[in-house]
Amino acid sequence: MKDLEEAKDLLKEMQHYMTNSLAKLITMDFLPINNHQVCLCHGIAGLIYYLWREGYLECSHNILRLLNRYYERLFIELNQDFRILEGYGGMLLVMLALHMNKQFKGDILLGYS
Repeated sequence: MKDLEEAKDLLKEMQHYMTNSLAKLITMDFLPINNHQVCLCHGIAGLIYYLWREGYLECSHNILRLLNRYYERLFIELNQDFRILEGYGGMLLVMLALHMNKQFKGDILLGYS
């Protein structure tokens, strides 16, 4: 039982950390990262979606602007080569879900019902 309580505390701590970190990220115009690390950007999109889906974050103009800048910059700068495993589709799904304030049907694959 002690392990379960410790795990719950750790999860709360992680959610608090992610929410605070994300609050700092969404105020930036574009994060200073290596543009070829697409999975990092896709990971940020996934984090934003998770926090929004779980009710820890509300969609804002800043969030949509940040995701849009990542999407446009990475898609254009990488020779417009659209490869599904690089995360462009996931970033687009997150932007659409937040813009329309509607979860995408693929949520069941992420464990949502």
